[in-house]
Amino acid sequence: MTGGSFCSRSLERQAALIDDVEAGKRVSGAVRLAVEVADSEETAQRLIAAGADQVAPPVTTPWGDRNARVRTPDGMQLTLFTSD
Repeated sequence: MTGGSFCSRSLERQAALIDDVEAGKRVSGAVRLAVEVADSEETAQRLIAAGADQVAPPVTTPWGDRNARVRTPDGMQLTLFTSD
């Protein structure tokens, strides 16, 4: 299923875990938006071409999603994920 999204104010420990999986270190602020898309890598590249910054290269998470992390020009971090 694609098109799912959620916004969370994660507990510090959970936020640190997600950052570690996706970026290898603590990088997000108080809010990070996660959006399920059909192709996370392609969507990230389109956003980067439109002015977003790549926070970390795409990764496959321990739970099997393919995640890409970008930062929009206004500073919001987005996790783009594709589920198996």
